[in-house]
Amino acid sequence: MKNWNLFLLSALLILPAAAQQPPVCQTVTADQIGADGLNTAAIQAKLDACGAGTKQVSVELSAAKGSSFASGALYVSSNVVLWLDAGVVLNASTNPADFQRSAISPTKACDSSSAPPACGTLNADETGCQALISSCKSTNAGVGGPGTIEGHGWSPLTGGANTGTTWWALAGAAKAGNYVQSLNAPKMINFQQSTGISLSGFTIHNAPLVHILLGRANGANVTQVTIVTPTPDHTTSAFPYNSDGMDLSGSSNIQVDRLDFTDGDDNIAMEAGGGGPVNNITVTNSTFRAGHGLSIGSETNSGATNVTANNIRFIGTDNGLRIKSDMSKGGLVDSIQYSDICMTSVGNPIVIDPNYSTATGNLLPLYKNVEIDGMWADGGSLTLKAFAGQPPLSLTLNNVRTTTSATSRPPTPTSARYPTPTFPSRSPFRKPRASPSRNRKPPRPRPPTSNPTAAPRSDWAPADRPAPP
Repeated sequence: MKNWNLFLLSALLILPAAAQQPPVCQTVTADQIGADGLNTAAIQAKLDACGAGTKQVSVELSAAKGSSFASGALYVSSNVVLWLDAGVVLNASTNPADFQRSAISPTKACDSSSAPPACGTLNADETGCQALISSCKSTNAGVGGPGTIEGHGWSPLTGGANTGTTWWALAGAAKAGNYVQSLNAPKMINFQQSTGISLSGFTIHNAPLVHILLGRANGANVTQVTIVTPTPDHTTSAFPYNSDGMDLSGSSNIQVDRLDFTDGDDNIAMEAGGGGPVNNITVTNSTFRAGHGLSIGSETNSGATNVTANNIRFIGTDNGLRIKSDMSKGGLVDSIQYSDICMTSVGNPIVIDPNYSTATGNLLPLYKNVEIDGMWADGGSLTLKAFAGQPPLSLTLNNVRTTTSATSRPPTPTSARYPTPTFPSRSPFRKPRASPSRNRKPPRPRPPTSNPTAAPRSDWAPADRPAPP
């Protein structure tokens, strides 16, 4: 047998070049504190002052006079990037009133028309809170920099009906009640109906709920973002309910690269429901740790098409590659390509399931042209199903291998990062076929980047890909 080249997927973090900061328009320092003890007013005033321009600029949170900022809801306008300097920590307020949505919220053009419930409560309607950082119908807005956003999901609330209770305890109560009522808590970042979004370089810790939501977005670059929820100093026996890493809802032309996500629900969820279809999504060179994996669904009734995931590591996730839906929200999932995937301690490396729940309806899931080309896992269960009465599942598996070992079951998460796993010392993939099958489609062109001036990625060279013997 011929020798194989080393397959360079490992648990070591990539150390990419720092993201490029747009020209500074305004600077905010930590000593600019309002009567409420927060930096909200100072930051928002600078964001508003820079929002009238036609070229992208940044509002910089500077560590020059202290690294700790505290804020309620912030709004980012077109052509403005909120920039977190190295060492800066932007702490989300623990008073739900600082995120309360109202008829005069700056996001009102993108918000639900229903009367908002109280932020910080459980309610059948979960639209009561603004996010820590929001944008609505903007162009070329974003968040960047090497700083950290601290969500304080672990902190007791300092106001409202549930004063003294943590966000995560309320989330647990919603789960215990079988989600009849949902938690009204702020997302960390929520960009709606926007184009040219840029999210880069920062870290999010301990979000109360969803970390990042891009709703009905058209064109976004998400790169070098790290999520750790919970952090080791706030480890909990049960991960926070519904704390998705990033939700792409009804969004198109999204490039995602060099992420490192640890969270309590889907690492990434692509949702094609009432917000519209999901298409032209590319996820590359990323690591997913604790969480529910890389998911399409469960809402697919508007269609999810042209999704590519390449060079992805899963370490201790519940699931790896996941497509999920049911009769109440099923639809077409088509042209999905996964390649160069490596997994360790993953419970379910592949889950393709049209019966995600027992909900009834007439929106039947249909999965077509799903391809996995090059995948290795050290154990776990596989689910490969189509919906009864629909055409058979159209799935191509090429160079897919699972093995059984003592580490094939996911450990109970007790810290934000798993130990360095042992990946195979030789390429787990067989020699590629001499020619593609008749069913394989030629590679699709990648969607245009929303940041054409971004520096090329030198840390993921073609040599990092597995080579034939």
